[in-house]
Amino acid sequence: QCDMREGKEHTALWRIMLDSAVIQENNLQFDPELSLGEDTKFMNTYLLFSKSIGILKETLYYLTIREDSANATSNKNPELMAKNKEKLILARTEIDAIAQMHGVNTHAYWQGTLVFSAVQLAVRLAHYKHGWKTYKQYMSNRTVQQAIRKYKPYIGSVRSIPFVILKMKLNWLLYGMIKMIPESITDHVL
Repeated sequence: QCDMREGKEHTALWRIMLDSAVIQENNLQFDPELSLGEDTKFMNTYLLFSKSIGILKETLYYLTIREDSANATSNKNPELMAKNKEKLILARTEIDAIAQMHGVNTHAYWQGTLVFSAVQLAVRLAHYKHGWKTYKQYMSNRTVQQAIRKYKPYIGSVRSIPFVILKMKLNWLLYGMIKMIPESITDHVL
Protein backbone atom coordinates (compact mmCIF):
# COMPACT_ATOMS: atom_id res chain seq x y z
CA GLN A 1 0.00 0.00 0.00
CA CYS A 2 1.24 3.52 -0.79
CA ASP A 3 -0.31 6.92 -0.30
CA MET A 4 -1.00 9.73 -2.74
CA ARG A 5 0.58 12.46 -0.64
CA GLU A 6 -2.29 12.62 1.81
CA GLY A 7 -3.51 16.15 2.46
CA LYS A 8 -2.24 17.46 -0.90
CA GLU A 9 -3.90 18.31 -4.17
CA HIS A 10 -3.37 15.99 -7.12
CA THR A 11 -3.76 18.32 -10.02
CA ALA A 12 -1.63 16.94 -12.81
CA LEU A 13 -3.81 15.24 -15.40
CA TRP A 14 -0.82 13.38 -16.83
CA ARG A 15 -0.36 11.35 -13.67
CA ILE A 16 -3.71 9.58 -13.63
CA MET A 17 -5.62 7.26 -15.98
CA LEU A 18 -9.23 8.38 -15.99
CA ASP A 19 -12.43 6.38 -16.23
CA SER A 20 -14.36 7.85 -19.18
CA ALA A 21 -17.67 6.67 -17.65
CA VAL A 22 -17.09 8.93 -14.62
CA ILE A 23 -16.37 11.86 -16.95
CA GLN A 24 -19.46 11.23 -19.11
CA GLU A 25 -21.90 10.43 -16.28
CA ASN A 26 -20.99 13.63 -14.45
CA ASN A 27 -20.58 15.82 -17.55
CA LEU A 28 -17.04 16.81 -16.50
CA GLN A 29 -15.33 19.32 -18.78
CA PHE A 30 -12.32 21.58 -18.73
CA ASP A 31 -13.09 25.18 -17.77
CA PRO A 32 -12.43 27.36 -20.84
CA GLU A 33 -12.03 30.42 -18.57
CA LEU A 34 -8.80 28.98 -17.18
CA SER A 35 -5.69 29.29 -19.31
CA LEU A 36 -3.60 27.86 -16.48
CA GLY A 37 -4.73 25.42 -13.83
CA GLU A 38 -7.53 23.93 -15.92
CA ASP A 39 -6.21 20.48 -15.02
CA THR A 40 -6.36 21.44 -11.32
CA LYS A 41 -10.07 22.10 -11.50
CA PHE A 42 -10.79 19.11 -13.73
CA MET A 43 -8.79 16.59 -11.66
CA ASN A 44 -10.04 17.69 -8.27
CA THR A 45 -13.63 17.59 -9.53
CA TYR A 46 -13.06 14.18 -11.14
CA LEU A 47 -11.71 12.78 -7.86
CA LEU A 48 -14.92 13.85 -6.08
CA PHE A 49 -16.97 11.63 -8.42
CA SER A 50 -14.58 8.68 -8.67
CA LYS A 51 -15.37 5.82 -6.31
CA SER A 52 -11.85 4.39 -6.28
CA ILE A 53 -8.38 4.97 -7.65
CA GLY A 54 -5.37 2.79 -8.23
CA ILE A 55 -1.74 3.77 -7.88
CA LEU A 56 1.14 2.54 -10.01
CA LYS A 57 4.64 3.39 -8.82
CA GLU A 58 6.26 2.75 -12.20
CA THR A 59 7.06 5.83 -14.30
CA LEU A 60 5.35 5.57 -17.68
CA TYR A 61 5.28 9.24 -18.64
CA TYR A 62 7.89 11.96 -18.92
CA LEU A 63 6.91 15.61 -18.95
CA THR A 64 8.36 17.79 -21.69
CA ILE A 65 8.56 21.48 -20.83
CA ARG A 66 8.17 23.78 -23.82
CA GLU A 67 9.23 27.44 -23.81
CA ASP A 68 5.91 28.51 -25.36
CA SER A 69 3.69 26.52 -22.98
CA ALA A 70 0.98 28.28 -20.94
CA ASN A 71 2.99 27.66 -17.78
CA ALA A 72 6.20 29.12 -19.21
CA THR A 73 4.31 32.11 -20.63
CA SER A 74 2.72 32.77 -17.25
CA ASN A 75 6.07 32.49 -15.47
CA LYS A 76 7.57 35.11 -17.79
CA ASN A 77 4.73 37.57 -17.14
CA PRO A 78 4.20 38.09 -13.38
CA GLU A 79 1.03 40.12 -13.87
CA LEU A 80 -0.51 37.29 -15.92
CA MET A 81 0.70 34.81 -13.28
CA ALA A 82 -1.13 36.76 -10.55
CA LYS A 83 -4.30 36.96 -12.65
CA ASN A 84 -4.19 33.21 -13.32
CA LYS A 85 -3.69 32.50 -9.61
CA GLU A 86 -6.76 34.59 -8.76
CA LYS A 87 -8.86 32.75 -11.38
CA LEU A 88 -7.71 29.48 -9.87
CA ILE A 89 -8.88 30.60 -6.42
CA LEU A 90 -12.39 31.00 -7.85
CA ALA A 91 -12.17 27.59 -9.53
CA ARG A 92 -11.08 25.93 -6.29
CA THR A 93 -13.95 27.61 -4.47
CA GLU A 94 -16.33 26.02 -6.99
CA ILE A 95 -14.72 22.65 -6.27
CA ASP A 96 -15.22 23.24 -2.54
CA ALA A 97 -18.96 23.79 -3.16
CA ILE A 98 -19.27 20.54 -5.14
CA ALA A 99 -17.29 18.70 -2.46
CA GLN A 100 -19.57 19.99 0.29
CA MET A 101 -22.57 18.53 -1.57
CA HIS A 102 -20.76 15.16 -1.33
CA GLY A 103 -19.97 15.64 2.36
CA VAL A 104 -16.27 16.26 1.72
CA ASN A 105 -14.16 19.23 2.78
CA THR A 106 -11.46 19.97 0.19
CA HIS A 107 -10.71 23.52 1.30
CA ALA A 108 -7.72 22.64 3.49
CA TYR A 109 -5.98 20.77 0.66
CA TRP A 110 -5.20 23.91 -1.31
CA GLN A 111 -4.66 26.56 1.36
CA GLY A 112 -0.90 26.02 1.47
CA THR A 113 -0.79 26.70 -2.27
CA LEU A 114 -2.14 30.21 -1.66
CA VAL A 115 0.52 30.92 0.95
CA PHE A 116 3.29 29.65 -1.31
CA SER A 117 1.83 31.76 -4.14
CA ALA A 118 2.04 34.86 -1.92
CA VAL A 119 5.79 34.31 -1.60
CA GLN A 120 6.19 33.32 -5.26
CA LEU A 121 4.37 36.45 -6.46
CA ALA A 122 6.48 38.70 -4.20
CA VAL A 123 9.60 37.26 -5.86
CA ARG A 124 8.18 37.49 -9.39
CA LEU A 125 6.58 40.94 -9.05
CA ALA A 126 9.27 42.77 -7.04
CA HIS A 127 11.12 43.91 -10.17
CA TYR A 128 8.05 44.42 -12.34
CA LYS A 129 6.70 47.84 -13.35
CA HIS A 130 3.28 47.51 -11.69
CA GLY A 131 4.41 44.82 -9.27
CA TRP A 132 3.40 46.35 -5.96
CA LYS A 133 -0.13 47.17 -7.18
CA THR A 134 -0.60 43.64 -8.54
CA TYR A 135 0.85 42.08 -5.37
CA LYS A 136 -1.43 44.14 -3.12
CA GLN A 137 -4.42 43.02 -5.16
CA TYR A 138 -3.54 39.33 -4.69
CA MET A 139 -2.82 39.85 -0.99
CA SER A 140 -6.16 41.65 -0.48
CA ASN A 141 -8.09 38.55 -1.60
CA ARG A 142 -10.08 37.32 1.42
CA THR A 143 -9.36 33.68 0.68
CA VAL A 144 -5.61 34.40 0.56
CA GLN A 145 -5.80 36.35 3.81
CA GLN A 146 -7.66 33.50 5.52
CA ALA A 147 -5.10 30.97 4.27
CA ILE A 148 -2.22 33.04 5.65
CA ARG A 149 -4.04 33.51 8.97
CA LYS A 150 -4.53 29.75 9.37
CA TYR A 151 -1.07 28.84 8.09
CA LYS A 152 1.42 27.54 10.66
CA PRO A 153 4.92 28.00 9.27
CA TYR A 154 7.63 25.56 10.22
CA ILE A 155 10.23 27.65 11.99
CA GLY A 156 13.63 26.08 11.83
CA SER A 157 15.39 27.13 8.68
CA VAL A 158 16.18 30.20 6.64
CA ARG A 159 13.59 29.07 4.10
CA SER A 160 10.82 29.74 6.61
CA ILE A 161 11.61 33.48 6.88
CA PRO A 162 9.31 34.66 4.04
CA PHE A 163 6.44 32.59 5.45
CA VAL A 164 6.96 33.94 8.96
CA ILE A 165 7.00 37.50 7.57
CA LEU A 166 3.68 36.83 5.81
CA LYS A 167 2.22 35.35 8.98
CA MET A 168 3.18 38.55 10.82
CA LYS A 169 1.13 40.52 8.24
CA LEU A 170 4.27 42.24 6.95
CA ASN A 171 3.83 41.46 3.26
CA TRP A 172 5.13 44.98 2.44
CA LEU A 173 8.37 44.06 4.23
CA LEU A 174 8.70 40.80 2.32
CA TYR A 175 8.11 42.59 -0.97
CA GLY A 176 10.55 45.37 -0.08
CA MET A 177 13.28 42.93 0.99
CA ILE A 178 12.98 41.00 -2.26
CA LYS A 179 13.00 44.24 -4.27
CA MET A 180 16.44 45.04 -2.80
CA ILE A 181 17.86 41.74 -4.12
CA PRO A 182 19.15 42.01 -7.71
CA GLU A 183 16.70 40.58 -10.26
CA SER A 184 19.42 38.32 -11.67
CA ILE A 185 19.40 36.48 -8.33
CA THR A 186 15.61 36.38 -7.75
CA ASP A 187 15.05 34.98 -11.25
CA HIS A 188 16.50 31.68 -10.01
CA VAL A 189 14.70 31.47 -6.66
CA LEU A 190 11.34 29.96 -7.63
